[in-house]
Amino acid sequence: MSDLAVNLLASAIAGLAVWLSQLLVRRRKRARVEGFFGLQAGSSALLIVSKQARSEWATAIEKADVSAMVELAVLLKSCDVTPRFYMHHEDVPGIGDEVEFCIGGPMSNQRTAAHLRWHMPGVTQGTFEEGPEGLTIQVGEKAFQRVRGEVEYALVARILIDRAKRPIFLIFGQTALANEAAARYLVREKAVLSRTYGNAGNFCFVLGLFGREVYGSHFVRLVDDITGLAFDGPAKPGGLTGGEAARGRARLGLADQRQPCHGPVTLAVSRCCSPWSAASRRPAAPGSRARRPRSRPPGRGTRSAGWRCCRSGTCRGRCW
Repeated sequence: MSDLAVNLLASAIAGLAVWLSQLLVRRRKRARVEGFFGLQAGSSALLIVSKQARSEWATAIEKADVSAMVELAVLLKSCDVTPRFYMHHEDVPGIGDEVEFCIGGPMSNQRTAAHLRWHMPGVTQGTFEEGPEGLTIQVGEKAFQRVRGEVEYALVARILIDRAKRPIFLIFGQTALANEAAARYLVREKAVLSRTYGNAGNFCFVLGLFGREVYGSHFVRLVDDITGLAFDGPAKPGGLTGGEAARGRARLGLADQRQPCHGPVTLAVSRCCSPWSAASRRPAAPGSRARRPRSRPPGRGTRSAGWRCCRSGTCRGRCW
């Protein structure tokens, strides 16, 4: 009888240990998901969807966009977060107070267009009038052009605004099916993305949807990480200046992608830099030569002794 009691007690202890370990693993996974998406149990999140491009009705939605919303809504409900649905033209309360998922490109979603203009100046999207295939996603000097029947591209980004409590997730593809594929990829690969990008800072990458005629929205591959190009572009009218954008990137903990310009210490080599006297901190006389420091060559984020940036706008602040 005593052996039976000992065996039962051991089985109960083993079962309790397994249950507790599984509970801890589930809670750890959920905490990782909540940290990556900025979610908080008991709160709400915004799902903002674009209109159907070919429809005259403002409330018409593509079926693939509805599937993308369902994918994200299931993720939110698994974290005890209530999804709130909005059309792109409706008044959305605030920005950065709640986690926001914005679905659709800038031509069918005015909320996406505003996010690109103010927070991702390096990203633009073409129209059908500009190219035979149309909807080319331009990121800096990189162009992602749709090839009908072969490949379509989608952009996924996380935007953290200064003093904002919650992030904005931008999901827009060249077609509604690409939107669905990007949303499914974001949900499915959340653990990998969390290890790659962490819980803080901006990121942006491009996905490729291949063979849609055969595989639908299921054959998706990562094409390129364009974080540096997407958040560092020409200032839009009324937008942030280069200095303000640089300070914003520093506050967000982002590495500056701009390269310092260095060259021989002569007056004729550089249009944006001029010799600088380290002792007097005055520009050297014409024709004079400044001493080159004997330390290691200057690297990123360091200032070359004997040089200064004239801030004339030629180098656009790239000479440090």
